[in-house]
Amino acid sequence: QPGPPAHSTRAGYNRLGRGKYSFITELQAPLRAWPRNLNGLKAWRADVMGRFSG
Repeated sequence: QPGPPAHSTRAGYNRLGRGKYSFITELQAPLRAWPRNLNGLKAWRADVMGRFSG
C-alpha cells in the first residue's frame, strides 16, 4: 500500500489499530491454551473433535 492509510494521524498513529488489536486479541485468547507448533495443532484438533463428535 503506497503512502499512509487514510486513518493515520499526522504522527503516524493508526487510529484503527488499537481497536483491531483488541478484537484480534479476544479472538485468539482461547487458542493460547495450545503451543504454536504441530503438536499444538494436533492437540487443538483432538479437543475440538472430541467436543463435537457423536
